[in-house]
Amino acid sequence: MKSLAGLILVFVTSAAFSADDAVSRVMVGQRVSEGLPESVPAELTEKLQRYQNTRKAVLADWSADGRSILIGTRFGNTQQVHRVRMPGGAREQLTFYEEPISQVVVNPQRSGFVFGKDTGGSELWQLYWFDGATGDVRLLTDGKSRNEASVFSADGRFLAYSSVSVRRAHLSAFSGSPNAGLCFRGGTQYGQAEVRTVLAASR
Repeated sequence: MKSLAGLILVFVTSAAFSADDAVSRVMVGQRVSEGLPESVPAELTEKLQRYQNTRKAVLADWSADGRSILIGTRFGNTQQVHRVRMPGGAREQLTFYEEPISQVVVNPQRSGFVFGKDTGGSELWQLYWFDGATGDVRLLTDGKSRNEASVFSADGRFLAYSSVSVRRAHLSAFSGSPNAGLCFRGGTQYGQAEVRTVLAASR
C-alpha cells in the first residue's frame, strides 16, 4: 500500500515538473521560436528604439553634371532616393514608395537614373527609369523576372543588366536604350544556363 502511494506521489510530482518545464513553441511560416516571452514590456521596447530606430545615408551615385549626389536613406519605414546639391545641404526626396529602393545607377550623359524596386517583398526587382527633367518614372523591365546589376555605357546610350526568369533556370545579360524597346539579338548556351544578349538601338 505504501509502495502504491509512493508511486502515485512520484507520478504526480513528475507530471507537475513536466508541465512547468514545458517549452512554449510558436510557429510563424518556416520560423519556429521556443522559450521566448509572449510579450515584451512596453518600457523595454521604448528604450530599444534609440538603438533600432536609426537612419543612415548611403552614397548611390553622382549626378551626370557632377553638381549633386544621390543618396539612399530611410524615409518612414523604407529606403528611398534623395538628392543633395551641396555639402551639408538639405535632402530632396525623389522617390516615394512603400518598398525600399534596391539600387541606383545614374546615366552619365543625361539627367536621370535607373533604380530597382520589388513589390510586396517578392525580391523580383524591376528596373525603372527616373527622368531628372520631368520627374516621371517608367518601367523598363518585364515586371515578372528578377533584374539587377545594371550599368550604363560610357556614352549613356545603353543599359546593361542581369535578369533571372522565375519560370526557367537561366541568367540573361541585357543591354538596351532606356528610350527604346528591348529586342533579342541572339544567345549562347552554357550547360543548363542560357546567357542571352539583348541589343536595342536608340531611337
